[in-house]
Amino acid sequence: MLIQNKDIQENQIYGHTLRWRYILSLKIMILMLFLLLIGCQKTTQIIPKYNGNYPTAQIRAIWQTCSLNFQKHSPFLQQEIVWQACDCYADVIREELTPIEVEGPKPITRINLKKVLIERCNPKLVTDPA
Repeated sequence: MLIQNKDIQENQIYGHTLRWRYILSLKIMILMLFLLLIGCQKTTQIIPKYNGNYPTAQIRAIWQTCSLNFQKHSPFLQQEIVWQACDCYADVIREELTPIEVEGPKPITRINLKKVLIERCNPKLVTDPA
């Protein structure tokens, strides 16, 4: 009888161990399946606004052209507003046009650059009179 009880206990322990191994292997398989599905997701490449395609000299020339035009057409405008406007104009130009397109008049006319600059930059320049 004592031997039978010992055999029963060993069988219970062995069965218990098998059950835990089965549960553990099932969890591992579910985790692997989850990781596989996560890894197969379609990824999209994020293109930065400014990807370094403009030479520094060209950015400076765009900014200087903007500043000189403000001085010519609005000589009494506060300098800080001119700086903010030219910063915004240069940023918008870099977003909308390639360095080669900036050199020619066709792309500038095609996207109506003046209208785009006014719509995107001028609202930022309006200061609250309060």
